[in-house]
Amino acid sequence: MTAFKPQKTYLKLISLGPKSALAERGKLALSGPFLWRWKDHIDQKFMNMVNNLPKMTPPVAPDQAALGLSDMLAEKPLCGGCGAKVGPGVLNAGLCQLPLPSRADVISGPGDDAAVLEIGGLRQVLTTDHLRAVTDDPAAQTTAEADAPPAVSVVALHSKAREIDSAVILRGETEASRQVEVRAETSGRVVSAPLRKGAFVSEGQELCRIDAGTRAATVSEAEARLAEARLNETAASKLGQDGFASETRIAGSKAVLTSAETALANARRDTRRGLCGRPTTR
Repeated sequence: MTAFKPQKTYLKLISLGPKSALAERGKLALSGPFLWRWKDHIDQKFMNMVNNLPKMTPPVAPDQAALGLSDMLAEKPLCGGCGAKVGPGVLNAGLCQLPLPSRADVISGPGDDAAVLEIGGLRQVLTTDHLRAVTDDPAAQTTAEADAPPAVSVVALHSKAREIDSAVILRGETEASRQVEVRAETSGRVVSAPLRKGAFVSEGQELCRIDAGTRAATVSEAEARLAEARLNETAASKLGQDGFASETRIAGSKAVLTSAETALANARRDTRRGLCGRPTTR
């Protein structure tokens, strides 16, 4: 047997409607007509394989089988699932011999091949399927599986002895290799306490904060407009799929959605400009 190792990520292709598709793998997502053509090529290739299956060897009826099975099979393959079930008449005759249910929550009666249970005011239907045995000797199969040695994972590391100093003492002076002038990208009143000149700062640390003013309200308004645009675009797309909306209306809703997304991004960027931080160095 070969150990099965599932993929951590896999490609998903989803049709979006009028010859457009969405592709996603890991953190990458793309959409467009060319992805629909790719998905259509994969689907057509699979359907061609299904429609042109190779001819199978005529099945051989088992030694212990119902009368007339060989004539009924002809050149059809023998199914190990549905083909292992008994007919409705035999099944009904066997089930009718069972006693009546004695539990109040069991609603189904004799002759039903499914159990109807009433639990908490709701009804549930339960049924089971039993397939024929894969082997005539389950005990031998169980013994063979138990005797098989389990797979063992081994990790090998190369180790090399070397001397390691317990401590290293260094003395010297440090000075800045360059100076950076930091400026805010927007105007406003500084509302945070200033840092002392010469103070040590870490990468990305906030140096000062400018009064946000109405920036937060602008962001909230842009988020509301974006939510409204998404609803309108979704509704237009569904109506377009059913033939109740023109392509002009669908394109207009998509344009409004793009405009709303841009407005929200600009509002958030303007809000971030109110934070003056140490630039990232590379």
